[in-house]
Amino acid sequence: VNEKFLRIIDVPAIKLSYPGIRNPAAMCIDLIMYDHPQMFAQGLQLLFAECCHTTDLFEDLHKMEILTSAQQEVFQNIKDDVAALGKLLYSFENWGVEDAFSGDDPEHMIKLQKIVTKLRNLATVGDSNSTPLEIQKMMHETEFFSHFMYAVMIDKTDYPTSSHPVLAKVTGLVCSCASRFVSANKKNQELMFSVIDQALWLLDDQPDMALLFMSIFDGNKELCEQVTTDLVDRFGGLIERERRAGRFSPWFLQFCIAITVAHGKAVIRNQVMVVDMISKRTPA
Repeated sequence: VNEKFLRIIDVPAIKLSYPGIRNPAAMCIDLIMYDHPQMFAQGLQLLFAECCHTTDLFEDLHKMEILTSAQQEVFQNIKDDVAALGKLLYSFENWGVEDAFSGDDPEHMIKLQKIVTKLRNLATVGDSNSTPLEIQKMMHETEFFSHFMYAVMIDKTDYPTSSHPVLAKVTGLVCSCASRFVSANKKNQELMFSVIDQALWLLDDQPDMALLFMSIFDGNKELCEQVTTDLVDRFGGLIERERRAGRFSPWFLQFCIAITVAHGKAVIRNQVMVVDMISKRTPA
């Protein structure tokens, strides 16, 4: 069979020099026309291999982002800002903690606020050269996500009580920036969704984390369908806590709204969970 197969390749049934069939795919298509099971299988396999190269190329091209000269400058500035943000976070112990060797340095906090505000605004409204989505994609190609994870994993018990308010402010700023990083960006939403379990502990005391959770699910039906009853109950408990304390915290309610509707379409399973949660916690 192989000898016959090779002979057919050497002397094809059709001339590949004809217009429109000057490619290996044409030869493969010709081979699978023969009433021979093995020849059909090998020809189809060759055709598949040939087409896969094109498929891989298009997939790679789809992942590419071509930047203009102006956008390249914006991207470089974003990388510089994210790098500076990382240095401030990793050196928090040196400037955010008062002890015998160092003291609270407000200049570092001001610098961190400026960086976060700049990144947050860019991811929200873009600039004259880039849309918010393009800015979010640029941020995705930096170390922003790694810095975010470092910030949310800082254990405040490692530091003196006097530094806890400063640390809470730092964490809140990073979370507020992250909420714009994921806004209406499916790829970034999925990235943050993969680590929400590690960030759950911040929900109790960090409103910006609740807003980030809302942004992760907002408009993303696939992620909304992965919301668990435990997560809904967690937010229900926070809503009840605020109500008992006589406070109104809309960010917890915004999460419940975000997970029940995606792009105007109801997420029934989540609506049921939210209704059950409200019913369970409604005073008799």
